[in-house]
Amino acid sequence: MKKRIAIYAGSALAFYTLLVAALTYFESMSSAASITSFSKALLYSIVVITTRTYGDLFPVTVYGRIIGMIFLVLSLVFYCFVIAAIISGVISLKRKWKPRQG
Repeated sequence: MKKRIAIYAGSALAFYTLLVAALTYFESMSSAASITSFSKALLYSIVVITTRTYGDLFPVTVYGRIIGMIFLVLSLVFYCFVIAAIISGVISLKRKWKPRQG
């Protein structure tokens, strides 16, 4: 089970890194781009995934915007996993502290 989780996590990290690299590549083709390096693309992706952007970094190319939309969808998936983990924890605590009848 742990091996499977490690494979999933590694695959997700590789996919995320590939998206950030692709965003850097596509945005570097435009002279009007504000995302000009891998570190700026990484910052943009983290901000999009966690807060829905500040507006200081934004993609200007078509492919960059498509990748930005993928980051938005990934943020929904991320928050679904976080909420599911919280609910699972609350349910397990409730079961643990359930008074015994008898």
